[in-house]
Amino acid sequence: PAGATEASALRLAGAGHASATGGPPGDAYVLLSVARGGGGWARAGLDVVSPLTLPPAVAVLGDRALPVRTLRGPATLRVPAGTQHGARLVLKGAGAGGVARAGRGDHIFEVALTLPASPDALPEGALAVLYALRALQAKREAKRGRL
Repeated sequence: PAGATEASALRLAGAGHASATGGPPGDAYVLLSVARGGGGWARAGLDVVSPLTLPPAVAVLGDRALPVRTLRGPATLRVPAGTQHGARLVLKGAGAGGVARAGRGDHIFEVALTLPASPDALPEGALAVLYALRALQAKREAKRGRL
């Protein structure tokens, strides 16, 4: 059931073994173990926590509607400009539902930045842009007297 947690017990009435004296079958009990979902998803109470890898351009510039997967299916997440590695972005109400009480947890995305393994792995033209950015940053620092 929605919101089931580690070691929750489910009773299956009449699904157990029949009695040795010919009586009706007893009940079967199943103890649940909540495993990590595909893609590294985990539960924290009613919240769902999952990793979100972002390329540097998205982290720096942001995204108003980044497509993500949730328990309820596809959704969009707002990524603020300047998002840092390790940031936690939240989709309110997109987590697990409660069993005994109304409400739903949140889906929390933990940001990890993906960097190319080498400059050769960059798309065409990107390396020139990075060199230009480095030169602009060096010029800016020199004006501030830091170099």
